[in-house]
Amino acid sequence: MAAIIAPERQDRASQYLRIKYRLDLIGYGLTLLYPVLLVVGGSRWLGAMLESSVLFVGVLVLGRGLFQLPVEYARYRHKRRFGATELSVAAWIGENLPFFVLGLLGQGVVALLLLSLWKAAPATWYLWVTAVVVAVLLLFSLAAPALMHGWITESTPLPDGELKRRLMVLARKAGVSIKDVYVSNAAPGLLNMEAGWVSGFGASRRITLDRETLNAHPSDEIEATVGHELGHCVYNHSAWALLCDAAMAALIVLGPSSALAPISTVLGFGGLTREALPLLALLGIGGFLIVWPLRYAITRACERAADAFALRLTGKPEPYIRRFKREAVGPEPPRWVYYYRHRHPLISDRIADAEEFDRRQRGEQQERRRQQRQRRAAELQKTPPQIDPEGFWVWRRP
Repeated sequence: MAAIIAPERQDRASQYLRIKYRLDLIGYGLTLLYPVLLVVGGSRWLGAMLESSVLFVGVLVLGRGLFQLPVEYARYRHKRRFGATELSVAAWIGENLPFFVLGLLGQGVVALLLLSLWKAAPATWYLWVTAVVVAVLLLFSLAAPALMHGWITESTPLPDGELKRRLMVLARKAGVSIKDVYVSNAAPGLLNMEAGWVSGFGASRRITLDRETLNAHPSDEIEATVGHELGHCVYNHSAWALLCDAAMAALIVLGPSSALAPISTVLGFGGLTREALPLLALLGIGGFLIVWPLRYAITRACERAADAFALRLTGKPEPYIRRFKREAVGPEPPRWVYYYRHRHPLISDRIADAEEFDRRQRGEQQERRRQQRQRRAAELQKTPPQIDPEGFWVWRRP
């Protein structure tokens, strides 16, 4: 990647990412440290003070949120220092406070649901918890595309023109039925979406383009991006990802939940009590840390397959290479970052794949031309000569 990034940007990008990864590690450490402190003694102390389960859960969840605030503020200051954001402190608080509150409420509801299921079905509560978690995940995954692409982004149809025609032809070539092409009117960066995406099911599928990308990038690069998204549709990657998420969520819940009763008894919590809730959170985080890298490995394989599909579909590797070189805004991440939290292959790998496709395509074209010349020469050799009336030899051409 060093050869792709401009030298003057390399040092600053390296410094930015180095600090960012350190803050991420600190955040992961605090995520683990908080339930550890509660397991050691904090939950017993809170349990003795608070008789109400609602208050107990509220204090636990609020404490976790406050525990993470210093890291979140450090991330904001880091972005502001390097020009990644221009928000003032007040604007940053106003932008993130609703998500912070909603996150706390969601965690509180889940914790109260756990307590209710413990009391209602002490022998099979973890099976019910798994069923609820998987059902909520499936419901959200099915409803999210309609929510994001319909209500939040406020998409409008792309006017008829050459680009729309090319994208519809590309979809037909891929064998994907597309209702129409839309343009997202969302503010830049609101949903952190790609330059273009395909959403919906069956005949209701739609292509949506980010307006900023539509105005800033040439048609062949947009075509390459849409070809990638069409590859996801052809291979049914959304359905496979949904099944993987459901299976991994079940594993993350079932494993810690089935081990909670004996471990909590050994630690003196008295079995399935509300004071054992931080222990369940700690076990769940441990399961997440083990399982999640596998989920990202599957996602990277899907992204690579979609890249290959787009290259075959368009037959144009140059737009892909241009796009990825422009996106190379920093050095490649350390391997632990890549394997643990990267959904996409390394940009250098994607460029190498496109260049390899280009070489292979040029080689195949040269081979076809060579075979055509050989066939033509063989046909000429098999054709007997003719003599015209004036005695000149003339080759009869096929």
